[in-house]
Amino acid sequence: MKFNREYIINYIDEEGGRANLREADLSEANLREAELRWADLSGCKGLLSPIDYLKENFEKTKKGYICYKIFHTNYPVPDYWKIKENSIITEVVNPSRTTNCTCGVNVGTLKWVKDHNDGDKIWKCLIEWEWLVGVVVPYNTDGKIRCEKVRLLEVNKC
Repeated sequence: MKFNREYIINYIDEEGGRANLREADLSEANLREAELRWADLSGCKGLLSPIDYLKENFEKTKKGYICYKIFHTNYPVPDYWKIKENSIITEVVNPSRTTNCTCGVNVGTLKWVKDHNDGDKIWKCLIEWEWLVGVVVPYNTDGKIRCEKVRLLEVNKC
């Protein structure tokens, strides 16, 4: 059975609001803003694996994953961020995988950043291995992820 966002949002079972999506095929579901906090997703198929997504879309180095960032797009740069080479920027990251754009250090693939850039500098960044626990890959990502912490390496020369 295929499920859509409206079904998931509105589904309440007899046991008090826990959606039973056990072994559901969610491969075509738009999960943006769906409330999955209490959903039973055991055995689901079609959900994006953050491990696979990072491995398939980001360059891996000895120190971590390479990602890209632009500034001055949707939100002002916080005063506590120092935008310079080797600077580490941090932000509280919203853990919801059903929300595509929310708080955190929003970064993406080079393609995503180029497609969403209005002429700003593109920074090459590093998500160090020990920082991966602070990375959120939205279920319906189009190339953007968010992190708790990234290191600014250099302005990309593309």
